[in-house]
Amino acid sequence: MVGTQGASGADWTLDAAASLAYDDNLSRASAPVDVRADWGGAIAVSASSFAAPSALDALVVAIRGGAEVFHRYHGLDNGSIEATAAYRRKCGLGLEAPWLLLEASAAYYDYDVNLRTGPRFTLRAGFGKRFSDTLEARVAVFGEVRRSPYGEPEVPGTSGKVFDLSGRGIDVGGSYAITDDIAVAIDATWRRGDVVSTASETTQVIGKATAIAEDPTFGEELYDYRLRGITRSAALTISRALGSRASINLSYAAEKTSVGDGLDYRNNVVRLTFLYRH
Repeated sequence: MVGTQGASGADWTLDAAASLAYDDNLSRASAPVDVRADWGGAIAVSASSFAAPSALDALVVAIRGGAEVFHRYHGLDNGSIEATAAYRRKCGLGLEAPWLLLEASAAYYDYDVNLRTGPRFTLRAGFGKRFSDTLEARVAVFGEVRRSPYGEPEVPGTSGKVFDLSGRGIDVGGSYAITDDIAVAIDATWRRGDVVSTASETTQVIGKATAIAEDPTFGEELYDYRLRGITRSAALTISRALGSRASINLSYAAEKTSVGDGLDYRNNVVRLTFLYRH
């Protein structure tokens, strides 16, 4: 987004998004009998303000509100609000000058099943570079914290706050404009930290879990388990512009989480998104 009120001015932009997605392992389960797949739809509206204090500096603040609903597992239906502040510094003049980024965000999610309800916080620092009019690459490190006041202990001596989570990682990405209207983007992420797997009760998962809670979202015989793991993910997105204000985007993401003791799991997500900017 480029400001139109001069180096010290600020602009406001409104964005709207609607998406349809299919996730083949929403429960993040390792055993095939515990895997739950579903379709979900989401909408979001955001307002962002851009200011350029100098030719090299840019500040962005944004607020977003959204909602998500699922076809089968309505306990995952949620509404959310998020605020983001970002500072970007170019290391020189010109299109191909590298840039640095610092970003902080805070969000609150309210789920139909309260166990997942609560705030989320993310800090990110990164840098990137445009190599031409059509090619850009970027890398960032991040840390994230998620909290929920809900969750009753199911096992003596083990917490029930399954969705008190933290993690850190690195993501790498790039984009390439094939034509004026079509672009592709590739992203890869490595994350170490807490994850939640919904599964049947077994000796292996109870022994690895740092928190356990009963969760009716996917069925009465399944429980949520907080585990420590390493998640590796990769995503490919194809975007087509629909005029100067809108685009349609098709993405595929594959994710593998390594926990150990036979509890590793995979999931794949296909998403179609329509974006509009005013």
